[in-house]
Amino acid sequence: VASADPSDGWLEVMTIEPNNGVGFLNYAVSAIGGSLEALDNVTVRRAKRVRLEFDGGALHADGESTTVPASIAEFWLEEAALQVVLPAPVQSAEQVAANAA
Repeated sequence: VASADPSDGWLEVMTIEPNNGVGFLNYAVSAIGGSLEALDNVTVRRAKRVRLEFDGGALHADGESTTVPASIAEFWLEEAALQVVLPAPVQSAEQVAANAA
């Protein structure tokens, strides 16, 4: 979803209903073009937590396709799950002298 913000605490959940008049070619072109959510059989919802009860088969998540057995999957965001620590900027001798003046 083009408007998704990875820092807002929400998951954008896209569901695709089969057999709703949208052919595979339209699906493929829209997926490649990044406009999948504009198709008539696609719904985008925002959620804090998602629970999927799945009968097994093909699954597509985060751009990856796989085949899974019948299962239950849950997705959610962990606050501050990723923290990036950067070193302090290094100043040259000229910068230190200029700041002191």
